[in-house]
Amino acid sequence: MCYCHISGSKLRAVTMNTDNDQVKQRISVFDLHCDTLDKLLELSRTAPGEGFSPYTASTDIALSQMGAYDWCQCFAVYIPDGLGAEMSWEHYQKGLRAFKGLLQNEDCALTQAASADDIMRAIDSNRSAAILTIEGAAFLDGSLAPIGQIAADGVKAVTLTWNAANAVAGGVGSTAGFSSFGRQVVKALEQNHVIVDASHLNDQSFSDLQKLATRPFIATHSNSRTVCAHPRNLTDDQFLAIMGCGGLVGMNFCEYFIVDDQRPVVPDDIFSHLEHWLLLGGEDHVALGSDYDGAPVPEWLVPSSRLGFLYEQSVARFGTQVTDKWFFTNAYGFMQRNA
Repeated sequence: MCYCHISGSKLRAVTMNTDNDQVKQRISVFDLHCDTLDKLLELSRTAPGEGFSPYTASTDIALSQMGAYDWCQCFAVYIPDGLGAEMSWEHYQKGLRAFKGLLQNEDCALTQAASADDIMRAIDSNRSAAILTIEGAAFLDGSLAPIGQIAADGVKAVTLTWNAANAVAGGVGSTAGFSSFGRQVVKALEQNHVIVDASHLNDQSFSDLQKLATRPFIATHSNSRTVCAHPRNLTDDQFLAIMGCGGLVGMNFCEYFIVDDQRPVVPDDIFSHLEHWLLLGGEDHVALGSDYDGAPVPEWLVPSSRLGFLYEQSVARFGTQVTDKWFFTNAYGFMQRNA
């Protein structure tokens, strides 16, 4: 079997093979969110001896296997709540060093990307593309100066809050809306072509963002609240707002955000979210937002190389066109238009 994906302005056919009953596909993957940098920092502190290698580390994102796919991965620097601006900035610097370490590790075969052209250059040279993002803007408190620095570092998206409120806005665990400073933050991020990420915002802050944003914004790792009532998920109106501004929503594999009960998650549970968004007209606005290495995901999706199984299941249910869109082309097209 073969399918086509966008490569610059061309379509490239890619053959899919089987090996020991496990599908290994040359599929295209564009994942908007993982916490692998934080996991690697943790492992590097706890791994015995001096020989720690991210290539062989036990992480959900299988760095040693990414090259089997045409892969673009957004690596988030996670900023925990409650650190304060100075310590949050120090935490960002640690994450940035971890990211640069991955780029310098030839075994990982990663190239930093800040545009759609960068992504395709990496893939065409048989490397995976790595996009730097930040989860939690607690390092912004009274000063906009760090925004210029993170843009220079190649950060392409910032999740404005984690679960608590910060100086910018209110996370899902709070009731605060945007501050006056937060309104300046959104403007400055947009001016620096850093994409605003609404995942983790509470409903009031999301509503405020709708009024503030002048460029498309995204939710990198959020599901449908209609399908699963967790407050971290998006209401239909929120999804339609993102769709209406030309944004994206990344499907989160966290089990808590997929089903309301504690039963094991199966592919149909994930597809219920996708199907609901398709019914809302969102075919061109859905993407992957795995939350690998930051949340409990179904065992059958670990490590990330098992995305080939989900791809096959999605093709069987929705067809190749829809599957290729949410696996790669929607996010790639967004980068073409907005990076």
